[in-house]
Amino acid sequence: MPIKGITGLKLISNVLYVPEINQNLLSIGQLLEKRYKVLFENNFCLITDAQNREVFKVQMESKSFALNFMEEK
Repeated sequence: MPIKGITGLKLISNVLYVPEINQNLLSIGQLLEKRYKVLFENNFCLITDAQNREVFKVQMESKSFALNFMEEK
């Protein structure tokens, strides 16, 4: 699944497709296995790559962290 982040296009492989849900779910465990860092702090989720570059910063809304892959910054 290619997604556009702050540092450019990223590819997340080995994803599962579930047509019955209207959102994609990211596994924190899989991100950690791929050497991403995930920090939850002050109602934000910050995902950085292995070089410590910010990939995504998402604000919590309704107790969830939603990435809108179609939205440009």
